[in-house]
Amino acid sequence: MNCRRFTPALFLMLTSTYCIAEEGIKEQTITIIEPKERTPNKRAAAIDSEQFEFGISVGAQSVEDFSPAISYGLNFSYHLTDKIITQLNFSRANISKADFETNLDRDFLEKKDRDFQQASLLGGYKILPGRSYLSSNYKFNSAIYLLAGASFVEFAGDKGTAAVVGGSYRLVLTDSITSSLDLKDYIYERNFLSEKKLSHNIEASITINALF
Repeated sequence: MNCRRFTPALFLMLTSTYCIAEEGIKEQTITIIEPKERTPNKRAAAIDSEQFEFGISVGAQSVEDFSPAISYGLNFSYHLTDKIITQLNFSRANISKADFETNLDRDFLEKKDRDFQQASLLGGYKILPGRSYLSSNYKFNSAIYLLAGASFVEFAGDKGTAAVVGGSYRLVLTDSITSSLDLKDYIYERNFLSEKKLSHNIEASITINALF
């Protein structure tokens, strides 16, 4: 065997193998892995420059000594500051018979006197601002307000002024729509069947409001 011929051939083979391997390494080093794009966090809806809210409410009105009834109402709110609101509320509920009326099988009130109606002027103070989450994709600005004020109440042929205390849990659903879950107690001296009594009348309602 001619070693002189074999040696250059082996050298050329090794050199070619090295070059091919080097080119493979170069190809691998220039491979770019693009990172996955992250979806930017969505901004939660908020009350920006809007100061007024007009809403429609539905709930349950409980009148002391009587059975609860469905209530309907209208609400108008004005945001004085970021923490203070004023509200003008109207609501009405047709109250069912009391237990003693059912037991005695007798109506002590005429049909027109069974409507519990109220018009109230309230002030609210934000005590707990925050954010509520339905899931990782749905978040809403929210707040809890303390409510207090006065109301004109009419029921059972009697009219009077009531003190109102309560609370409101409010959600900003979009930039133009909010919702609230309210709990209010109308406290007043009621004259019923010639008997005066300080009564507590609790209303729970949910309201959908339009911002403007």
